[in-house]
Amino acid sequence: FVRACNLLVARFITEDDLKEAQERLKDMAYLIENTYGPEFITSNIHLALHIPDCCRDYGPIYNFWLFPFERLNGYIGEI
Repeated sequence: FVRACNLLVARFITEDDLKEAQERLKDMAYLIENTYGPEFITSNIHLALHIPDCCRDYGPIYNFWLFPFERLNGYIGEI
């Protein structure tokens, strides 16, 4: 999982990187399902499997992640 995340957050990403990340994310989902049962496959785990496809469509993940905007939610909540 850590390797998949490292691949996906890189500034430059190749098709081979995306394929490796996809396989590692699938392996993680299978491991969770086989270890804990299918009820532990949450929507976030399922959605993580689509991240490599999003990178193919939109480029490296840092181009479309929402961390800067989500950080501002904390500031707005303090007002």
